[in-house]
Amino acid sequence: MEEVLMRTRATEIGILDVQEHYESSSEVEVIERERSIADEPIPDDLSAPWPHAFVVNDIVQAFATMAMFFPELEVTALVTKFIQSDQCETFRNSLVFNPRERGKTQPDRRGRTSYKLRDSKFWDEWNKVWDAEGYYTENIPLEWNIAIRPIIAKLYRAGVITPTYAENDRHIILGVAMANTEPHRPGLPPNYTQPERWPILLPLAQKFASEHEGARFALLRLWSAPHFYPFMVGPNNRENTSFLDGVGRPWEFRFVPKDMLASESMIHNIVQTRLKFMHKQVGDRVAHRGDLVLVMAEDS
Repeated sequence: MEEVLMRTRATEIGILDVQEHYESSSEVEVIERERSIADEPIPDDLSAPWPHAFVVNDIVQAFATMAMFFPELEVTALVTKFIQSDQCETFRNSLVFNPRERGKTQPDRRGRTSYKLRDSKFWDEWNKVWDAEGYYTENIPLEWNIAIRPIIAKLYRAGVITPTYAENDRHIILGVAMANTEPHRPGLPPNYTQPERWPILLPLAQKFASEHEGARFALLRLWSAPHFYPFMVGPNNRENTSFLDGVGRPWEFRFVPKDMLASESMIHNIVQTRLKFMHKQVGDRVAHRGDLVLVMAEDS
């Protein structure tokens, strides 16, 4: 409910910003500006930024989401007022605003490591299913299907996966959906670990703090869903993300699945590439580990 209220308020903030921006403009100028945004063509260069019409709502929501953590700023006054209202009492008192307490427990959320970095023992139960006589769907445990099928239904409904036009043969389709558990998440899909080769951020922060008495830090994580990263897979490469579900239906991902080989390296390199564009402004005060970004400031 709080999320819905936040999004609604974010939309109101966006409207107020637009009204303030256009308050000195004539009606004709406002119409022409809105029309130019709506009619802005999609660039032929796939690496070029998307037009405003595609990203303006995301920008407003992103601002509202981050603004609630900076109540002392004048530009965030509307969001702060909403957070402090009676409508947000439960949300305001949640662990969202108490990171120290929240950090004491491991999140009940799937992690980011692809199948290749899993310990071989993780696949023991799957190997029994794969090596058994008959078609694999006849050997998959019922509890696996109970865990997998609702997830597949949500991904399909959201357009993250789509049926693939290929024979549903396990030697043609590259993957098969399965389920497993870990001690801290009994009965749920697994949580993965981060690759060991990534930079360790804590020593970098400690070194920076020792050199700057008033140092301040922020940790930012790139948003991603439990099963995929928000990067589209090209049509010609989607067959490499194909998999079969528990009843033998073939699917393929339209976005990069976290179980894809070397998906950790991919997200690490993407963040690194994007940060290079800002190196002139931030220098060595920004470091990253996978999709986690450490921002270091000399003072507040």
